[in-house]
Amino acid sequence: MKIKNWLYMFCINYLNLLILLVVCLLFAQCKVITHWWNNYRIDEKAFLYMNSCIKKWDLVDLKTSKMVHVLRFDAKYKQTLVQYPNLIIGIDEKNDTIAIIDIDFNEIISEGDTVRACPREWNLVDKGQYFPIARMDKKRSKNKLYCCVKEAYYGKIEKISNK
Repeated sequence: MKIKNWLYMFCINYLNLLILLVVCLLFAQCKVITHWWNNYRIDEKAFLYMNSCIKKWDLVDLKTSKMVHVLRFDAKYKQTLVQYPNLIIGIDEKNDTIAIIDIDFNEIISEGDTVRACPREWNLVDKGQYFPIARMDKKRSKNKLYCCVKEAYYGKIEKISNK
């Protein structure tokens, strides 16, 4: 009988310990999910803000070549049926912050590189199909670049030099 009581008490104590452990894990999991969700909401607001800036851009065809000092480069990519073009945000010869939209360039460009933006014939289908979209960066200052642009040019990128 003593062994049975001891075994019963032993199991109850471990059962209580197990329940306490499960409750602690659930609480920790809720804390992690809440933290993730709060960060996601902040990023969503910033993303919507950056895309609202893109919608304000004047999208025009590039008529003459421009030298551009690169501040930000978003490489083209395809997501299911939607394709996104290369997007360069940089400073031109007049010290204006401009964006260049390109669908042909296949290399990587780093911040600080210099590129030549050349005229390229874009048809209406390409203009409708390849629309730039904001991409989040860990540095908030890079995300604000989308709102510094007034004009975006449809063109073609040629890499000139590295930093």
